[in-house]
Amino acid sequence: MDVVHSALTIPEFERPWPQMIHRYKLEDIAYFLDEYDRIGEAIQENQKNHDSVTRRTKATLSSGYHFELQAARLYNRAIFFKFQKEVIYLTRFNVEETIPNRSYSVYKSETHASREFRTRRYVVTLNLPNSKFSCICCKFQKDGLLCAHVLRVLVHLNITELPEKYFIDRWRPKDKKIKRNITNDIPAEFTGDNSQMRYNIIMTKMTGHQKL
Repeated sequence: MDVVHSALTIPEFERPWPQMIHRYKLEDIAYFLDEYDRIGEAIQENQKNHDSVTRRTKATLSSGYHFELQAARLYNRAIFFKFQKEVIYLTRFNVEETIPNRSYSVYKSETHASREFRTRRYVVTLNLPNSKFSCICCKFQKDGLLCAHVLRVLVHLNITELPEKYFIDRWRPKDKKIKRNITNDIPAEFTGDNSQMRYNIIMTKMTGHQKL
């Protein structure tokens, strides 16, 4: 499912998209909507379980970076583990400055790059006065988590604390009743302006089921 997880440019996404639609029989919109409802319910139930674990246990840190401690305090446990993988993963990368304090090229070290068929350079851009960080991989836009590429640049700049805006509410433990859309009874976080996040969650779940 390279089109979903690895495409970084519009052509890389659009070329294999029709084949993916045909392969997984997604032309049947009724089937897709049924899957949407079922996956939404499963996500909600899993969220409750992860929130319970978060409240009852303490996470083990893998580094001394303050942003990992922030994540342990603010994320539910399942999402913290995903973020922690990015923290561990950042050690595989090198950084080259292209525009001081604004643009950086991030690439795997020679040892790690030699193990892969296709290697990439990830462009990370910063607006330090406004605490804005972005990467060409768009992981934050898709998953709501900062990627290892951005984290690696921040470590390079000795910045190890993140603004709270990068710990989105979607991934924090919920202590209150989930708000639902009154029209279709779907959790509100899966509707409205969160279409990109909703799409990514559903596609990730669907591709996961296909691998079983």
